Amino acid sequence: MTHFTVIAPPFTSHVRALEALAGGLIARGHRVSWIHQADVGQLLQDSRIEFRPAGLASHPAGSLAQTVARAASPGGPLGLGRVIADVAASTDMLCREGPALLRALGSEALIADQMEAAGGLLAEGLGLPFISVACALPVNRDPRVPLPVMPWGYAAGRRGEQLNEGSARVYDWMMQPHARVIARHARAFGLPPKATLADCLSPLAQISQATRSFDFPRSPPPAHFHPVGPLRPPLAREPALDLPVDSRRPFVFASLGTLQGGRVKLFRRIAQACRALDAQLLLAHCDQLDAGQAEALLQAGATWVAGFAPQRAALARADAAVSHAGLNTVLDALAANTPVLALPIAFDQPGVAARLAHCGAGLRLQPALASAAAIQKALRRLLEEPVFGQRAALLGADVRQSGGVGRAVEIIEAALSAPKRPRPAPADETALSGGWRRADAFAMADNQAGIKPLAATGQGLAALGLALAQIFSAPFSSFPRWGKAGMEAFPNPPHPGAKQRPDLPEKAESWHSSTAGPHPGPPPAGEGARAAWLETMCADRSTSAGMPALPPRPAAARGNP
Repeated sequence: MTHFTVIAPPFTSHVRALEALAGGLIARGHRVSWIHQADVGQLLQDSRIEFRPAGLASHPAGSLAQTVARAASPGGPLGLGRVIADVAASTDMLCREGPALLRALGSEALIADQMEAAGGLLAEGLGLPFISVACALPVNRDPRVPLPVMPWGYAAGRRGEQLNEGSARVYDWMMQPHARVIARHARAFGLPPKATLADCLSPLAQISQATRSFDFPRSPPPAHFHPVGPLRPPLAREPALDLPVDSRRPFVFASLGTLQGGRVKLFRRIAQACRALDAQLLLAHCDQLDAGQAEALLQAGATWVAGFAPQRAALARADAAVSHAGLNTVLDALAANTPVLALPIAFDQPGVAARLAHCGAGLRLQPALASAAAIQKALRRLLEEPVFGQRAALLGADVRQSGGVGRAVEIIEAALSAPKRPRPAPADETALSGGWRRADAFAMADNQAGIKPLAATGQGLAALGLALAQIFSAPFSSFPRWGKAGMEAFPNPPHPGAKQRPDLPEKAESWHSSTAGPHPGPPPAGEGARAAWLETMCADRSTSAGMPALPPRPAAARGNP
C-alpha cells in the first residue's frame, strides 16, 4: 500500500473533493496525509486523514479567514493583486517547508491539486510520483479552449484562437507574482524552467472532475488525462432533505457556495424572483449570513433559509437551481437532471457558466445585471421549457457514469503500478538549502524591482492596454451573445407554454451546439445504450468544430463508484 500526501489550496470546495478521493484511497488500504497551514486541519472532516500543519510563522492559526475574505470579494484591481499575492505566498510556504514535512511523514506519492503549483514542484524536486487533480476546470492549455476564468466559448476559427491567446497573455501578466515564485522554486529544485500552473502537471495521471461531455471540445488530450466526474463521498453518508416541499408548486434550490455565500443583495433578488413565480425556494448561504439577514430573505420571498443544506438531496428534488456556477454545484445539479441558472462571480465560474450555456442545460446572467425581473424571466424559462431539463438529463447520464471516486482510485493505482520511468534524483537538503539561497536572491531582486498590483504603474497600464487590444481585435461576434439584462441569448428553444416542468421524457428532441454538426438522433432506451449515444454525440460535436473526435472511454470507466 502507498502513503499519499495531499497538496491543495486551502478552500472548502477543493478540500471536500480531495477529501472524498482520500476516503476512497483509504478504503483501499492506502494511507493519506495532508499538509497545509494550520486552519486547513479544521476543514477536514475525515479523521482517518493525518494532518500536518505548515507555515506556523508565515500562516499562523486564524489567518485563513482573511485570505478567504479577500478571495471572496477582491474589490477591484488592488484587491485582485492582494489575492494573487496570497496565492503566491501559499505556494512559496509549501515549497519551503514541504520537503522536511514530506520526509518526516515518509510520503511515497503526492495527490496534487492543479490549482496549487507546489504539489508538482515538490514531487519533481523530491523525485516522488504524483497525480494531478482538477477540482476546478482543468488548467491544461489548448488554443481553442479559453482559460477557465474567461466567459466565452471555444474557438471555432483563427479569430477565436487569437482571442484566447490575447486573454492568456493578460492573465499571465497579471499572475507574474505567482509565476516568479514558481520559477524560483523550480530553479531551487533543479527543475526545467516553469512559470504557470500548467507547467506543474503530472506526467503519470491527471484526473478531472469535469466530464468530457460537459467540457468544450478539446484537442486530443494526453493518454494520462482522465475525466472521472464529481469526486464525492457515497450519497448514503448525506442526510435526506427533510422539508415539507409542496409537489404542486415549483421548487428552486439556490446556493452561491462557501466563498460567495454572504452576497445578501443577490440572494434577495433571487428570493423576490421566486416569490413572483410562486416558487418554493430553499436558500443555503453556507453560514455566511447572520440571523437578521436570514430573516430578511424570508421576508423577501425565500421559503427556507439555511446555513447548509444536503445539496445533492436538494438538487434531486429541485425543478431548477440557482448557482454561482461553481463546478461542484453544477456537476451535482447535472447528476440530478436539474437545469441551472448560473450567476458567475469569480475564479473559474465564468468558464463553468459558459460550458453550461453551450451544453444547453441552463442559462447564465451577469450578477451585476441580474435584477429580480431578469432572474424571474430566466427561472421561468428553466421551469416551463422542458428542453433545459432534457439536456441536463443527457449530461447527467454521463456525469453519473463517469466513475467518480472509484474510477479515480483505479487510475491512481494503475499509474503507480505502471513500469517506472527514470525520474530525476531527489535533491538533498544541502542542495535544496543552496537552491533556496539562490531563490531568496531572486526574491530580493523581485522586491527591489517592485511587484506592483495590476495597473498600478504607467508601464502596467501600457502592457494591459496592448494585451486588451489584442483581445478585442476579434470581432464582436466572437463573444457570447447577451440578451437584455445579460441573459444568454442561446439556447432559445420554442416555448411550449407549459406551467410546470414536466417529467423528463425518455427521448430528447434536440441538442444545442454552437457548431452545427450532424445529429445522431434521439437516445435509445437503456443506460448503456444511452451512454454510447452520448459518446457518439460528443464525438460529432468535436468533429464539427474542425477537431479530431475524442476516443470513447473504455467500458470499465462507466461504472459508478
